[in-house]
Amino acid sequence: MGTGAYAQGPDDTAVGYQANVTANHGTAVGAGATVAAAGGTAIGAGATVAAGATNAVAIGAGSIATDPNSVSFGTPGNTRVLENVSAGVNATDAANVGQVQAAQATAISQSEAYTNSFASGFNYRLNQVSVRADEGTAAAMAANGVPQAFNPGRTLVGVGLGTWGSQAALSVGASHIFDNVAVKITGSFDTHGSAGVSTGVGWQF
Repeated sequence: MGTGAYAQGPDDTAVGYQANVTANHGTAVGAGATVAAAGGTAIGAGATVAAGATNAVAIGAGSIATDPNSVSFGTPGNTRVLENVSAGVNATDAANVGQVQAAQATAISQSEAYTNSFASGFNYRLNQVSVRADEGTAAAMAANGVPQAFNPGRTLVGVGLGTWGSQAALSVGASHIFDNVAVKITGSFDTHGSAGVSTGVGWQF
């Protein structure tokens, strides 16, 4: 229908000046619209469904569809914006910009929440390591501060205190000197209730 319009088969439709359909079940609507692939649909002046692009649709003046089962709204150098699109519902539906932005915002929010949680947990564990290190150092200093017996045959019981960083510790110890042997044992307790024991034996000659 239209001057120069051509529809090759009985199931083809060509409407418009020089609209041309040369494949089965094709539809071309618009001046110069062309369909060269089976099942193709071209709507708009100069719209084209290229050979091999079966079941493709070209919508809009000058649009070209070159891939099977595709819908084209322009060309690589002449694109169009598809406006007023509802949000997709099913898995195969197209998503509009609002949906993409919402999904992006959700992903960013979840990523930030995970990062903040991880950082908070890491900082807590790092702080705990620092506290435990301070406790151990304070306990060692307290144990070292317990005096030792210095006369043979005598026993000495003493107390030591130690602090390091934000932690403190108390140590209680006893030592005895035999003829040529010195024995010492201490127990340390920090401000968090942890405890440890150390002992040592020495020979003098």
